[in-house]
Amino acid sequence: MKKSKLLILLLVAFLLTGCLKQEMNMKLETNNNFDITIINAVQKEYEDSSTISKDEYKNLGYTVEDYDDGEYIGIKAKASYNSIDEISSDKDVKVELTELVEKTNVKDVKLFKKSTNGSISTYTAHLTYDFKMNEEGSTSSDGSTTYIDDTSGYSDSMELSFRITLPVKPVSSNATKTENDGLTQIWTLEYGKLNNIDFEFQIDSKNITKDRVEYIKETEKEEEKKEITPTEEVQEEQAPTKEEKQVNAFSAVVGTLLIFIVIFGFIALKIKLKKGNSSNVGYHKNIPETLDENKK
Repeated sequence: MKKSKLLILLLVAFLLTGCLKQEMNMKLETNNNFDITIINAVQKEYEDSSTISKDEYKNLGYTVEDYDDGEYIGIKAKASYNSIDEISSDKDVKVELTELVEKTNVKDVKLFKKSTNGSISTYTAHLTYDFKMNEEGSTSSDGSTTYIDDTSGYSDSMELSFRITLPVKPVSSNATKTENDGLTQIWTLEYGKLNNIDFEFQIDSKNITKDRVEYIKETEKEEEKKEITPTEEVQEEQAPTKEEKQVNAFSAVVGTLLIFIVIFGFIALKIKLKKGNSSNVGYHKNIPETLDENKK
């Protein structure tokens, strides 16, 4: 069985560490941009024994950066396309996903069959994932042969997955599970087996605009809120901005002054009323005396 040098390196990394993570993620944006992201990593404690090379992916047309999720460490390779049509064909295509790390350039691979009817474009994918080696050995792209025993018994130690996120729900799919209201289709892949990945979706150029864009934005906002822990929310509430502090201080001063004004006003009014009552009592007391004097 012929395998690329990249896959051999990955399997060697697995044999050295005992735990390997490989994710292949694809995403179609509402503006028709398309991204492919591949993550290859080993458990962090085995970082020094990893043989995963950035240069191998760069030579295939990927942009590459370090990957570290706290548990696994490795690389993240990404290929971007201005349109999904760049990797689509009008012919039936069935692609082995390992071709994405075997071709001279990743953009030489056609992943979808595209058919058009009016404003509706239908994209069909028939992909397979066959990531295994056997006792007969494997021949790398440089002609050398590497003999590695069958490691299918270690499949539980390998995290292999494929996912695609679309701006619309697919017409059909054999995904293992879904997320994001069906927009993200996920396949849990098994090492040592031929995994079939089949799905089909339609893009209506007249409708895939405002409503869908707004929906995705709201979904992303909700996901960001979920990522904030309760502790972070409390910290955000307890940390007002400088402007808010100034407003709060000014409000406190004004409130205190108003309270004093009301208190002093009430006291002044009470004193005034008391004086008025005293004057009236004296005036009434003097009336009889005045009348008696007039009689005299």
